[in-house]
Amino acid sequence: MAGTETKYIINIMAHNEEDTIERAVKSVSAQKVGKGNTIEIHVFTNGCTDHTEDIVRDIATLHKNVKLHSISKKGKANALKECISYFSKERQLDCVESKDRLFFMDADISIPEKNLLSMLSKKLDTSEHLYLVSALPVPDSLYNQRKTFVAELFRIRFYLQYTFKKNLVRGACHVLRWSVLQRLNLPEHLLSTDMFLECKLDGHFLMDRDLQVTIKLKPTLRLEIKRDLLHQIAREQVYYWRRKGWLPRLDRENALPECFLSPLDPKEYLWHLTKKRKIRPIIILSFWMIIFKYNQCRARRIFSRSLNERINLINYWSTKR
Repeated sequence: MAGTETKYIINIMAHNEEDTIERAVKSVSAQKVGKGNTIEIHVFTNGCTDHTEDIVRDIATLHKNVKLHSISKKGKANALKECISYFSKERQLDCVESKDRLFFMDADISIPEKNLLSMLSKKLDTSEHLYLVSALPVPDSLYNQRKTFVAELFRIRFYLQYTFKKNLVRGACHVLRWSVLQRLNLPEHLLSTDMFLECKLDGHFLMDRDLQVTIKLKPTLRLEIKRDLLHQIAREQVYYWRRKGWLPRLDRENALPECFLSPLDPKEYLWHLTKKRKIRPIIILSFWMIIFKYNQCRARRIFSRSLNERINLINYWSTKR
């Protein structure tokens, strides 16, 4: 193979995404990666009970660069483990071909920027100690006039995250060094790969706000509350492991000052909105903070119970959602 060719390997993790998976695959396929370079798309479906796999299978019959990997276990972390296993055992990644990197996407996004993959890749090349670069998720409500609570909430969140320039890992779309991914050793029953990566790669990841992808919002407040509860349970899990010393950071000695995690602070956001006299956003965010605190209490009880009764949280969430 010619040494100048680069293969962009994109991995999409999908659980019951029949409404969005085709759009996500087409969005990646439309990326411009330069003459002579190629795109290879791997869709890892995990525990799907809808038509997601059928849709991907149909796409794969027409497009040879699309490959379906069907996993019976639910959970994005299980899909990521299968991805690591696939590239480790079933084939060898040629570092010249792939430039030591894999791209990861959620199935509910689209990519407005046609050069996003190459731009993420160039950003990763700015330092050998930068291990992960993620794009900024932009809610689709930013491009329409929907007035639902969820649409308004996400518009406010986007404004605040962009204004405060928080450094976080967002799984919607990111590029990660393959040589680093092999060292991560994902724990069993992991709920959030994003929070896990934030702990392990603290000082080695960057969110580039100039590189953006569009995420499809949950249609109702009820679904968003459930999603937030899962997020809170995942936080309890990862922070518990970190307190126990089970998630040591990789390569502390080479950490980059601009690449440390900067957590979100709702109180800081509210104070900013108050100073700007943005009344409607203050009301919406204040109401959401009540829900957030309620979910936080629920999450702590659920996680404590999971420890005492040795409950698999992935199975728990699948049955309770």
